[in-house]
Amino acid sequence: MSGDREYFGWVQPEPKVARLISPILPILFGRVGWALQRAAAPVRVTSWYRDPARNRAAGGNPLSLHQLGLALDFSLPRANYPRLKRAMQDAGLVAIDEGDHLHVQLGSARNYEAFWKYL
Repeated sequence: MSGDREYFGWVQPEPKVARLISPILPILFGRVGWALQRAAAPVRVTSWYRDPARNRAAGGNPLSLHQLGLALDFSLPRANYPRLKRAMQDAGLVAIDEGDHLHVQLGSARNYEAFWKYL
């Protein structure tokens, strides 16, 4: 992802995905909200749920947790990356500095093997 390009839309995950992740979303967003308050850094969400076609267009990993709605990308001033990354990790999330954005997800893709088999 770079510049103005955003692979994000406020769309609902497809019904099969929504049923799988609906119990998990409050945990994810609760942790993200806690970390954002703690870091007190201005951010912009540039990616959340992506269907497989949008994930391919973004150059995403075929097993990207964006496809389950369990990953978010944040754009923020570079100086704030360490503070937000630490806050996300303190909240129990995986936070990866991908250069032009901070990628945050709930666990690793391996944690969701059963989900991938179902989809």
